[in-house]
Amino acid sequence: FLKKEIEKEKEKIIENGFEYEINSKQVIQKCREKDKSNILGTMQLLNETKQSIIDWKFNDENNNDVIEKITPGNLKEMLIRGAQLTSKGIETEQKLFYVITKLTDKQLEKFNVEDEFLKLMEE
Repeated sequence: FLKKEIEKEKEKIIENGFEYEINSKQVIQKCREKDKSNILGTMQLLNETKQSIIDWKFNDENNNDVIEKITPGNLKEMLIRGAQLTSKGIETEQKLFYVITKLTDKQLEKFNVEDEFLKLMEE
């Protein structure tokens, strides 16, 4: 049961994305598979059309859409940050899979997947 909860937490964290500062604003870039595909596709489009700026949809802290102008450099940075977040989520998932194998039944009852996942993600 806890393994499924850990997997769900990993997916949630990856999908929620990461904070990104653009044009002096803090926004959130989601990190779902479709977002990664959109970034790659847009990078290719900008390269082929020689455009240097395009409008991009982010979210604010209330999950409202925010449109900002971005460059190919921003897209590359977001792709890297997304890959890092995904890697950290997978690494954290594997660590927690190991941790729960070492816990007693009483410890397992008190184990809070969300709290433990967030603690390890911050390391």
